[in-house]
Amino acid sequence: MTIERQAAMATLEEGHASVRALVARLTTVELERSATIGGGDWSARDLVGHLTAWEEHALAALEAWGAGRGAPIQRALREQGLNAVNAATAAADRRRATGEVLRRSDAIHAALIEALQAIPDSTWLEPPTRRSRRPLGEVVGSILGGPAGPFTHAAAHLPDLKRYVLGR
Repeated sequence: MTIERQAAMATLEEGHASVRALVARLTTVELERSATIGGGDWSARDLVGHLTAWEEHALAALEAWGAGRGAPIQRALREQGLNAVNAATAAADRRRATGEVLRRSDAIHAALIEALQAIPDSTWLEPPTRRSRRPLGEVVGSILGGPAGPFTHAAAHLPDLKRYVLGR
């Protein structure tokens, strides 16, 4: 089932705003403290980078589909697997300053919302490539999805972030 564009953007905006509101309550030291999110070695900063990476993957997919190519993230997932893709993006973000990670998060998110707004309704409902069977909105929703459904990736991580922020 394809979610309407406006609803998709509202879900993305709500998730981003919720993450940023929680992150704003942390000091830089707290943001960077490892092993605080999700029972692994991630910091809150790593989580922000992770969510940004997936929004960036969605943007790259939209660009590739617009040029008649397959989405790079779909190829990466087939060839490397989810854990390797996540590990590579976390490693890349660790080379960035915390302020840059946060600025990138806001910039990539804004660019994604802008790109989604620019998609005509007819295109949203069509498959992104000739080989695809699912509508573009559904495929983008799966890139940005979580257990609760399309476009809910940020919401999937909110309980861990909230637990850390409120329990520190």
